[in-house]
Amino acid sequence: VEIIVDPTITRAFDASNYLKGVLLRMKLSGRIEVHVNHGAIHLEILGAEPGLVIGHRGQNLDALQHLVNRMVNKDSDNLVPITVDADNYRIRRHQQLERMVKTVSREVLDTGKAIITDPMTPSERRLFHIAANRVRGIRTTSFGSGFFQPIKVFPAHLSNHTYYQDRSTDSNASSYRGGIQEYGDPMDDSDY
Repeated sequence: VEIIVDPTITRAFDASNYLKGVLLRMKLSGRIEVHVNHGAIHLEILGAEPGLVIGHRGQNLDALQHLVNRMVNKDSDNLVPITVDADNYRIRRHQQLERMVKTVSREVLDTGKAIITDPMTPSERRLFHIAANRVRGIRTTSFGSGFFQPIKVFPAHLSNHTYYQDRSTDSNASSYRGGIQEYGDPMDDSDY
C-alpha cells in the first residue's frame, strides 16, 4: 500500500512547527490551528497574548508571516502562500479597510478633493486598492518608497499628476484625521 500525501499538507506541518518554534523563543504559549484551502495554508495562533503576537498595526504578525513563508518555501519552485493570523486580526483589519474605502471614497466624491491615507503595508494596500476598484468615480495609487506607503484616492476624471503634492511643503494640507489626510482644491494646479 502506497500512501500519497499532498505536498501542501507536508508544508502546512512544517510551517506550523516552524511557527511553534518561533513562538516558544518569544516565550509565548498557545495553540496553532492549521487550515489548508485551495493550495494555501492558514495558521491561526490561539491562546497566546494577541497584542504581543499582532504588534502595532500588525507588524509582528506580518514579520512572523514573512519568516514562515521564507523558511517553508525556501527550497521550492512551487511557492505555497502561507497566512499567519492571531485573534482574527487580518479579518478585522480587512473589514476596517473596507469601511475606510467607503468613507474616503464618499468624501472624495462629495468634495472633489484628493485624500492621502496613512502609510500601509503591501498587503493592506492591495486590499485597499481591490476594494476601491469596486467604487465608481475614484482612482487610487500608492506612492513613496519603502515597505509602508500611503495611498492617494482621487476622482477618476482627473489625472494622478494633478494630485501629487509634497506634504512637507503643501500649505493646503490638513492634519491627519482618522488615517487620512486631505489636500486643498484639486482643480487648482497653479503650482505646476
